[in-house]
Amino acid sequence: MNTMTSKSLWPRALSGLVLALVVGCAPAGTTEDPGPETPPQGTTTDSPATLPELDPTELRVTFLGTGAPRPSSLRFGPTMPVAASEHRILVDPSWGLTHRVMQAGSFDLLTGIDHVLITHLHYDHTVGLPELWLGGWLFGRPSPLRIQGPVGTEAMMENFRRAYQWDIDYRLLVGVPDGGQIIAAEDIAPGVVFDEDGLTITAFDVAHMPK
Repeated sequence: MNTMTSKSLWPRALSGLVLALVVGCAPAGTTEDPGPETPPQGTTTDSPATLPELDPTELRVTFLGTGAPRPSSLRFGPTMPVAASEHRILVDPSWGLTHRVMQAGSFDLLTGIDHVLITHLHYDHTVGLPELWLGGWLFGRPSPLRIQGPVGTEAMMENFRRAYQWDIDYRLLVGVPDGGQIIAAEDIAPGVVFDEDGLTITAFDVAHMPK
């Protein structure tokens, strides 16, 4: 059994990998739990919405959730789809992801996401990955799911695959097309990790103190 000393654990606990999305400028936001729960004005909790068409020069960030590990039926976990040009990227697949995706854009949004960015490996920023990966594949995503995140991302996705291999084999056996179950995971370091069609993604280290 592997053991980890406190000396080796603390540097990993105190640092995370934050991903800045840049198309001219980088959007900013927060995922801190704001306290009392109030439904957003003009929204419902069970009606799918149709997102407006995306302008070719537009960068659109949708906050599907802004919560924290504390359960909340109104805020959900910190998950952000980013749309720019032809790209549909999701930052931090958290808990409640598929429920919120269906509210925001139905199956087109669920199956259209083929690129995931993970800021750090806390469970509330990754627990929605199996739903996005396997649910998106089952309901129509034809291409592999690209996943970029800090060191440990590749190992995490390999363990997810082991956990769900029986289910994957069953879906393939009954005829679900193969392409969407493929994972293209990558451990990334600080620097530019994506640069296509005017969309640049830059990763950099930040301190992430335990709370």
